[in-house]
Amino acid sequence: MGLQMKELGAHHVDWLERINNIIQNINSTESTVKSLLTEVISLENQSKNLEDPDQEADIEEKIVEIRRQLKEVNIKLNQVDACKEARELKEKLVERIESFHKEINVLNTKLEMHYKQGSETDSHSSEDVAMEHEEPFILEASPSPSGSPSPPCSAV
Repeated sequence: MGLQMKELGAHHVDWLERINNIIQNINSTESTVKSLLTEVISLENQSKNLEDPDQEADIEEKIVEIRRQLKEVNIKLNQVDACKEARELKEKLVERIESFHKEINVLNTKLEMHYKQGSETDSHSSEDVAMEHEEPFILEASPSPSGSPSPPCSAV
């Protein structure tokens, strides 16, 4: 019998918890409905105020002012976009100029190497020719005023 009483007590406590949860849900729903009703009443009052011609003129003035402000913002955004585009174009131009500068440096380096190789080749060829024709040149050629052969011309 004591066991049955404990079971009934447990069931009773369980049912009480369920009932309390249901009551909380009802209270929450009631609060939500009251809030929505207050909002509907507020909207009805606002719609009545809109029927007032002075209020309507004020609202139209506000709308015109908001449109003007939006146009100003749009103009500023267009200016910002133009500035961004100009900056991007400037950056591309700077990149191209830097690339061109690098290419010119590479070409200058290659040109210098070409002239150095040309000078070395010319000096080797003239030495070879001088060795082959040393005796005839000495016999036929008069000594140069400086005493040394003149260097080849360069177009650098």
